[in-house]
Amino acid sequence: MKLTDRQLTECLDYLRVAQGEAGSIAIDLGHFRALVDEVRAGRTAVARERDAWTEEDGFVLWWRFPIEEPPYSGNPLCDDFPEYVTHWTPIVIPVLP
Repeated sequence: MKLTDRQLTECLDYLRVAQGEAGSIAIDLGHFRALVDEVRAGRTAVARERDAWTEEDGFVLWWRFPIEEPPYSGNPLCDDFPEYVTHWTPIVIPVLP
């Protein structure tokens, strides 16, 4: 199955975050394939950089890496938006099994 442009972008965003934290990308092919499978199946949320957020994204979960506390839920337009967060992930709405 071929990956969609969005799925490829999410994988690349993941690698950019990993590189920023580790200083280099140290990911083996098996791990990358597993990540691609998770993204393809919609079971993982890849953190996006703060500047990638738009009003169309609405409320999302905001993180600071390394993750040491629960995420902030909201958007940069909220009065209590924390300035220290650097990445965000969409809020995934679960479906009934």
